[in-house]
Amino acid sequence: ILGVSSYHHDSAAASLKDGEILGASHEERFSRIKYDNRFPENTIKWLRDTYDDWDFVAFYEKETYSKFKQDIKKFTKAKPVLVDHHEAHAMSSILMTDWDQCAVMVIDTVGGKFSTSLGAYRNGKIEWIKRFRYPNSLGLFYSSATRLLGFRPLVDESQVMAAAAYGTPKWESFIKDKILNYQDGDYQLLHNLTRGVGTGALDWDIAASVQRTFENIAVNLADWILRETGLDKLAYSGGCALNCVA
Repeated sequence: ILGVSSYHHDSAAASLKDGEILGASHEERFSRIKYDNRFPENTIKWLRDTYDDWDFVAFYEKETYSKFKQDIKKFTKAKPVLVDHHEAHAMSSILMTDWDQCAVMVIDTVGGKFSTSLGAYRNGKIEWIKRFRYPNSLGLFYSSATRLLGFRPLVDESQVMAAAAYGTPKWESFIKDKILNYQDGDYQLLHNLTRGVGTGALDWDIAASVQRTFENIAVNLADWILRETGLDKLAYSGGCALNCVA
């Protein structure tokens, strides 16, 4: 199987055989363009020259699937397969383990129609138990805060995470009451943030409050899926899983 990520950010490709990763790379390693989001032709050529050709080539985004099928034809005759965005995220975590079953939590800005997916992995399959639809999105909340604090959304979230260490989460209650409410196994953005909340300047306390809110919700959701499934191992992935402090 060849797996391809493209057109969004950090294009990449990976070659797998019987569930084992044979090779993988970001396209930026070849192009030397940071966050290169173009079709990863250099990575695919490298994988093709290093390993056998493929039976299937997997892609994860319905909106750009037609473009993908046109681009991939230049490099392989493998059969294109469209997979669920959040299942792809989940399997990237599950395949790093030897687990037969585990709870699954995927949190990002948006994948297909969804922003958060909670479920269980058993017998080689994922069953989603609860899913949150975009724009009710923790990733959107965090990226909106990233822009508010004067950084680049979907790029500089790590700067917000770092800045949070220097502030006090004094706006935590305000965020919960006015912006992002949450309770047991649930959260709800109280405003549509698809257009953001404007651009401002760095404020340590806002960064700390945003980070604390995200941490509380992530732990809350993980606790809920533990109780819901009874599975005490968790495969956690998606863009928001890069928040290593949480």
